[in-house]
Amino acid sequence: MSKSKNDSLPQSSTTGVPDESTTKPTDKQQDSSRAITEQWINNAMRGIKEMNENEQSRQEVAKRLF
Repeated sequence: MSKSKNDSLPQSSTTGVPDESTTKPTDKQQDSSRAITEQWINNAMRGIKEMNENEQSRQEVAKRLF
């Protein structure tokens, strides 16, 4: 028995349009992911700026990494 290519695709309604519930995360999940991502990026940018402006900070990070 072989699976068809369509077995891995989202289920569609009788109109042939994929069900939104199977193709998109909920708005709450998207908002949460976006907030976490934004926070991570902001923290990374602050760290990069600090290392760029402060040699001692850069050296501390380099010691932890290497």
